[in-house]
Amino acid sequence: MPSIDRKCSLSSCGRPAPNVDDVLSFVLLACVAGQDSKKECMKWWKKAVLLTKKLGLNSEERIMEHTSSQRSLLAAREDQEECRRTFWLVYALDRHLALRFNEPLHIHDSDCQVLIPLPEWVWQNFDTIPVEGLPYRLYGPPMHILGAGFFESFLPLMATLGCIINLRLGRSFDKVHLATCIKKALSRHEENLENLRLAQNPDATIISARSPHVSSVLPLLCGTFSNLSQPIFPREDRMDLVIVYCECIVHVLHVLLYRTWDATAMWTAQDYGSWTTSSEELACAARSMAAAESVAQILELDKDLLFLPFMVPIYLFHGSLSFLTLSDPRVLNPSEREACEVMIRAHEVSLMTFKTSFQHGLCRELRSMLYSAQNEALLDDSDLETLMS
Repeated sequence: MPSIDRKCSLSSCGRPAPNVDDVLSFVLLACVAGQDSKKECMKWWKKAVLLTKKLGLNSEERIMEHTSSQRSLLAAREDQEECRRTFWLVYALDRHLALRFNEPLHIHDSDCQVLIPLPEWVWQNFDTIPVEGLPYRLYGPPMHILGAGFFESFLPLMATLGCIINLRLGRSFDKVHLATCIKKALSRHEENLENLRLAQNPDATIISARSPHVSSVLPLLCGTFSNLSQPIFPREDRMDLVIVYCECIVHVLHVLLYRTWDATAMWTAQDYGSWTTSSEELACAARSMAAAESVAQILELDKDLLFLPFMVPIYLFHGSLSFLTLSDPRVLNPSEREACEVMIRAHEVSLMTFKTSFQHGLCRELRSMLYSAQNEALLDDSDLETLMS
């Protein structure tokens, strides 16, 4: 078995053995290639996943077994945690790429025999916290949003996205049960985000801790560190930004749970009528409107959408599709028109840093719909003036 020690070791053929840095290199190459080519992106991504599994990063036993024992205890602990964080990064991006490219998952929850990542504030102070003071952690993907760090906020959302992908692609044997679990997970995410927002008020920490969903995971946060001075929900400068990004993604996950992912089918004549009158599409439309409200807040806090430029486009895309079937384009109400304009502006900003062809196509359709609505409104005004005269 290859070593996952970060130090350069030699394989049996005399070449450097692969390690965690190689996995991260493949991840970066996949992200860069993803801007231009699905084929190139998936080529590098499959290498990243294959090496992740080959190194045993998906197994706590393998991580503990092959972390170098020749280094200091602190260095070994850091290596182990870096392996875990690398695995969960690959896990999260695997779900993101599966949605973006309509691909099956390469890493399933059953493969994740790894401790969840440490909270970001613990990781940043890792060398000052004794082993017995580290928070108690469970195995498997985290299901609670508990902070502003990537693994505390976006990883739980990606875990839920993976369940939605399995549901929609037919990998689930009990779809009704899985759909119910997904709804509960999305509700839990919304409660978590509300608690994070309350916690940004110094007087709200006690209130936020009363939530049953929060109190059930406090032992995971606090561990046995008797001198714990960190609040339950750390105050961070970017917390407000993370919250609105997460809220937007949660709304989009609601949409993904019910609405077809086939963008072409949504504006064909034969499908248009059935979708616009279905209860599912009405619910999706409401969630798209809510997502647009979140996007408007995001643009106020992050006007260039630089916080998550690689991940944002696909969620903007799916959050915008429902606007193509909200209603007859000729009778868009002001709130629908405003939400559509917000989404177009967000797409245009996103395209400045991360160009994708699917966004260009959607922007054209949305602009065409708004143009039709504006022309119809002008014609209506002209008809009204004629009648009055």
